Amino acid sequence: GLREIYAQVLSHLVVSAPAPELAREVFSRAQNQLTLEPEWKVYFALWVEMIEARAGEEPGPAAREVLESHSESTAWWGRLARFGTGALPYEELLGEASNLGERTEAHFYEGARRLGAGDLAGARELFRRVLETKMVNFYEFIMALELVDQGRDENAAR
Repeated sequence: GLREIYAQVLSHLVVSAPAPELAREVFSRAQNQLTLEPEWKVYFALWVEMIEARAGEEPGPAAREVLESHSESTAWWGRLARFGTGALPYEELLGEASNLGERTEAHFYEGARRLGAGDLAGARELFRRVLETKMVNFYEFIMALELVDQGRDENAAR
């Protein structure tokens, strides 16, 4: 029952002022939950790495270890883990997506990668693609919406 709490905290940290230390603490606590499904371990690891990147920090070892340990799975979350380790390029990840939800996630995580690399325009374009899917019940949709809105605010201030 705690997964939802961890998900809400981490997804908020993805779009708010980055607090990598808090994110790593929440991530650690979530990973200690015996009932946390492997796909959520992967999502949380990707979110923590995004928070770290937004803070200008290198990915910490805990999230990287989770991604590496789940990267051999043939499930979708295993593909996301491989993408997170850099072993699966975005184009291949997108090509392996079998439905709209998976394509939504592929766009979001590539947008996250680009945002961390400083490619703001590329990241915003991918976050807009996420919004075009209208997968409103996905965390990735809500986070993309927030990140696109932040980009609008930054452009308005200029």
